[in-house]
Amino acid sequence: MASKPEDTTGSLAEALANARRLLTRAPKVAAEQARAILAQLPAEPAALLLLGQALAAQGDEQGAIAAFRRATAAAPGSSAGNSTQSKGRA
Repeated sequence: MASKPEDTTGSLAEALANARRLLTRAPKVAAEQARAILAQLPAEPAALLLLGQALAAQGDEQGAIAAFRRATAAAPGSSAGNSTQSKGRA
């Protein structure tokens, strides 16, 4: 029986969602997840934003700023960063 090709549809969304869930309880692991995504998609704005958030949560302000700048450069004019951050805050 031939093996079925792996379905990668939604895998980026799933990886990003997993990293978002990890932000508050395990920011180091969230940063690792974001870096794993970025290894495959170096200019993925959502992963760069998540990396910045995870680094900020760990107290790495300079690393967070660098990631946020990369996210802004990857998606200039995007409001995704603002809406993503506001979702996490009540």
